[in-house]
Amino acid sequence: MKKTIIATLALATVMASPVLYAAGKADKAQGAHKIKTFGIIPKRIGGKWLQDNPKECFTCISQLGYSQVERNDNYGMSPQECRKFLDGLHLKTVIWGVATNDVIDAIDGKYDGLDKSIAECKTAGAKYLACYSTTKKYNATIDGWKEWAAALNKVGEYCAKKGIKLLYHNHAIEFTPIGGVVPYDVLVPALNPRFCNMEFDIYWAAKGDADPLAVMKKFPGRFPVIHMKDMSSGQDRNFEDLGYGILDYPAIFRQCGKAGVRYYIVEHDKPTDSKRSIERGAEFFKKTTY
Repeated sequence: MKKTIIATLALATVMASPVLYAAGKADKAQGAHKIKTFGIIPKRIGGKWLQDNPKECFTCISQLGYSQVERNDNYGMSPQECRKFLDGLHLKTVIWGVATNDVIDAIDGKYDGLDKSIAECKTAGAKYLACYSTTKKYNATIDGWKEWAAALNKVGEYCAKKGIKLLYHNHAIEFTPIGGVVPYDVLVPALNPRFCNMEFDIYWAAKGDADPLAVMKKFPGRFPVIHMKDMSSGQDRNFEDLGYGILDYPAIFRQCGKAGVRYYIVEHDKPTDSKRSIERGAEFFKKTTY
């Protein structure tokens, strides 16, 4: 495993406890800087707690020090009520999610779904619209990825004319070689930075056997947003709470300025304890220096 992802196998063996391992990484990477402003995408990390009592969940998120939110839901409130509620907690919605099908429909000239997402994005007070995946039509071949880049450019230009910036979110598939070619290495250069940039998921890049730090160095200025969850030390490399896994975030933070990062968004796809995962995410930012 690459150095930027795993400190060393020896360190992982000695520090069997994830708490000790996280502390060991922080001690090794002491520096003068901290990330003081950070956000969260609550959809999955919030789990049943968010579904059953969104106001309590968001109140806790605010009290823990988060100040930004990425969402595509109003949690039982009207769009205006939700914004007012979150604004009152000093939680600013900075990114709104758009369904992949709405992006694909827009490629074919059907803009109803995309227009609805753009309107929701504006009502929420966000400037970025994030597309979270593609389809087999585009991800099976390198030519397909080139077509997907052209499609995102088209949709991104449409969004730009309406004052919204489009982002594309990766998973592992973008780093799985096709005929020896890594799709991400084709996709990013083909995207016009005026129309589409990247929401870079650090975990999924590592899961796809990429070195996240190397990717950020390769494409400077293309990553306004990073998604942050951690990776377990087991062979399956499952999701882990931020700061309790093997990803070397201090090293990544040191590259974020050149990478163009504006928003640091905490995430966990399958938390066993939503409140604990959210608490640990905030704790990580408060204690981590780089």
